[in-house]
Amino acid sequence: MYNSNLWFIMCSIKKWMGVCLLFSFVCMTSIANLHAEEQYSNKLLAEMAQQLVDTYKMNVKAGEALLLPICDTKPLIVEKDSRGVVNHIGIKLFDRGFMRHYPSTIYHFIERYFLELLLLPSEEEIRNKMRMERVKILSEMYPIQSVRRGLKDIISAFEKEPSFCIMCNNNRYTVSCMINNRVLVEVNFPVRYELISGITKNEAENSVYMSLMAYQKKDYVPFKTDDLFVYKDSLYYGNEDYYLAEEIVSTSYYKKDKDVMVPVLSASWLSESVCNLFNSLYDWGVEAEITQNLYGGKKMSYTEPLAKVMDFYISQGCKLYTGIRKYDKSTIEGVVIAVNTELGYQHLLNFSLQKDLFENPKGQQVKMKVYSYIPIHNVSSMFDDKKTKE
Repeated sequence: MYNSNLWFIMCSIKKWMGVCLLFSFVCMTSIANLHAEEQYSNKLLAEMAQQLVDTYKMNVKAGEALLLPICDTKPLIVEKDSRGVVNHIGIKLFDRGFMRHYPSTIYHFIERYFLELLLLPSEEEIRNKMRMERVKILSEMYPIQSVRRGLKDIISAFEKEPSFCIMCNNNRYTVSCMINNRVLVEVNFPVRYELISGITKNEAENSVYMSLMAYQKKDYVPFKTDDLFVYKDSLYYGNEDYYLAEEIVSTSYYKKDKDVMVPVLSASWLSESVCNLFNSLYDWGVEAEITQNLYGGKKMSYTEPLAKVMDFYISQGCKLYTGIRKYDKSTIEGVVIAVNTELGYQHLLNFSLQKDLFENPKGQQVKMKVYSYIPIHNVSSMFDDKKTKE
């Protein structure tokens, strides 16, 4: 009887273990499949999601989930863009209503970077990462001897709704979070696009083409007379500013047509018309024949409406500046610089066009050589002061 019972018990255990193993396999396969179905805007987010699946068995879907081993007071948050691509994974620190009213990539960076640190397995790796990326985290309320412990204390204190201040000085950001006039946390880091966005330079460059193809140009909005200033000979100007040199300007020039202002495009106003072609976002039907230089000496060529290209850079948070390098009897050469000061980069677009474009612009082409995501602090001189004239 004893042996029969033992045999029955052993068979039951084997069956139960088999069921458990099968159940575990199905669950892990389901999690892996769910993860595989997701699309991520960059490699870093995909790797973070995979780590959450592998280490914590977390189902990485859009929304919020409390992950106790990481943080027991604030949920992890996963967000997607309009195409359904995951574009943010982090610890939910900031109120979404606040972020909509005061939009800034910096808030997403803080949420993601705190999670990046807490996902590292050791204190030494956390400190090495911060040292290599030149990130500093300080707190008056929780002196940080252990970064991991200090971060968890700081995150818990976010329940008290701190006030925020973002400052930029000498190519570094300082984000201060205050509670009752005490510094809950101060995060200091470089104004560097790859760090803040989590996207590598290679990924950023390769994304330009696909993002541009998907972009829908906004309708042109005419200026009213009250929004502009008198220039000369019945012309007006707006958006006056320059970058690096006085000849590289954001200015656009207009003439009055009834109650609205129309950008000028005429060989009689050569330099003003060149600025208008790129700065004003007005669509004259001109095409941009683009050669984009990529990381590793590679190149990509494509043609798109010039007004759409310029509007696309504006949509990325850039401000446009145009300058003429030189011109002769038939050709004009110059540069357009699309500058994003918040994320510390710029796009450099060298252009060449024929003067007869100003007589009949529709269907004409501007040749452009594009260098994307150049760190602002790496630029010494992009403009030749020696301009050749007729």
